[in-house]
Amino acid sequence: MAAKRTPTDALGLHEELLLLALHDERGTVDWRAKGLRFALSGALLGELLLRGGIRLEDERKHFVEGLRAAPWGDNLLTETMVRIAASKRRQRLRVWVARLGGTRRLIERIALQLVERGALRVAEERVLWIFRRRIYPELDGRRERALRARIESAIKQTGPAPDERTVFLIALAHTAGLLTVAFGRPFVREHRQRIKSLGEGNVLAGAARAAQEAVAAAVAAATAAAAAAAAAG
Repeated sequence: MAAKRTPTDALGLHEELLLLALHDERGTVDWRAKGLRFALSGALLGELLLRGGIRLEDERKHFVEGLRAAPWGDNLLTETMVRIAASKRRQRLRVWVARLGGTRRLIERIALQLVERGALRVAEERVLWIFRRRIYPELDGRRERALRARIESAIKQTGPAPDERTVFLIALAHTAGLLTVAFGRPFVREHRQRIKSLGEGNVLAGAARAAQEAVAAAVAAATAAAAAAAAAG
């Protein structure tokens, strides 16, 4: 069993992405978040890559190879490593992004981790006065404020050169539409070139771009499947 994480532990990429996606007061995912589940699965893989749990083989195909399956202090990360280790054959990054995006209750489980960390709280609301659903309003905004400040500094180049984690985060956040959610469309439009070129020369820049492409491919495939199902219906 993974060790329980404490409020002072650094957030994982998947937790940071969900913080950006959730509306602070309403506690629901912003409608502008595109393919959030796949961005979160890309973030799980990115977190393992940053921590040395996996590596990518073949610069063109980006096969995922598991390196160590030690407990990660995060149940989702540990489960991801178990799934990778149990695979009968190596799979490409885009395959794992699509598979992990289908993880049951993925968004809710990450939200509950943030509740444990004291960043969110759990509440309930009625939908159409009949159904109840859980929502996750912000409880302590300090983590998200620090997160936004870190992203803004990297994009506007007002501080030190961004580290590999921040490069990865911005790449996934941009693909999922979360920079628009956090900073607005005018900000993203103004800094489009910087966002696109961010991380050039960074050791993991290629992996970040591969993750971006994998998430975009998974979103496109899911959208096409939904459209085909709607047409068939």
